[in-house]
Amino acid sequence: MKRWQTGAGMLLVAGYVCATSAGWGQVLPAEKPLTYDVVSVKENKSGSGYMMWNSTPGGIKMENVTLRMLVTAAYGLRSPTDDQVTGIPKWAQDEHFDVEAKVAPEDMEAFKKLKYDQKAPMLLAALEDRFKLKAHKETKELPTYSLVVAKGGVGR
Repeated sequence: MKRWQTGAGMLLVAGYVCATSAGWGQVLPAEKPLTYDVVSVKENKSGSGYMMWNSTPGGIKMENVTLRMLVTAAYGLRSPTDDQVTGIPKWAQDEHFDVEAKVAPEDMEAFKKLKYDQKAPMLLAALEDRFKLKAHKETKELPTYSLVVAKGGVGR
């Protein structure tokens, strides 16, 4: 089993809360979360340093990206090079992919209204489906540094 981990409590692997309550004890019908209808993942062996990541009117299109980059984006983390994702296999850092994902035509208008961070769970669902991604959240101690003014103040 492949595991991805992160530090500082940044990853949240949780199900969607699909029902909302209106009043005491009344539950409205669950609203289906928006997902990509079609997802294409192809290995990219170009060896190029060129990477492209674009939003399209009905989805996303990425070229020459690693799985680590995709995981970082799906969880809204800072950078694929930092220490927030640990335990990821070497191939997920080295192998590159071209990914294209599109929503169903009937979901197009709802997709257009989503902000960038609201699209991340859609990418996560695609990664869970296509790469069988399994992850968990954990908090871990990391080294930190403090920037302080030296005795005598700031020098020039």
